[in-house]
Amino acid sequence: MLEQTPESWRAVMSANLDGAFLIARARGCGVIERRGSIVSVASQAARRVGPRSAAYCTSKAAMVMLTQTIAVDFGPLGVRANAVCPAWTRTAMADAAMDELADRRGIDREGAYREANAAVPARPARPSPTRSLRSSSGSPRRRRPISTAR
Repeated sequence: MLEQTPESWRAVMSANLDGAFLIARARGCGVIERRGSIVSVASQAARRVGPRSAAYCTSKAAMVMLTQTIAVDFGPLGVRANAVCPAWTRTAMADAAMDELADRRGIDREGAYREANAAVPARPARPSPTRSLRSSSGSPRRRRPISTAR
């Protein structure tokens, strides 16, 4: 945490939390009208802390709380709000973190991914080329989620 500057803290909060808040707020009326869904992408980091990741873990835990707040506030109006918390996804940033873990443990990158995801009962995720925001308007009878993925 001592390595974290106020600027880098703010940048992580802005990227991981502020955007989701602003999207949910901007789309809230439409979601209420359609009695739709909001799906937030948090992380297992919201539930389990890693070293030198205060801003990231805090932002993802806050995302879970934001989603719960949306559920409490808008649930009575027919809106569903859920957060998904995936584990490590293979990206260049994750590979660098796994390389660091591997060096500390004397194992290879694959071993580090296995260790980091040991408590996750699913296959490792891979990034997809989807857009960061998906919204659909359709028949009022169909429920379609608004994703606040980043």
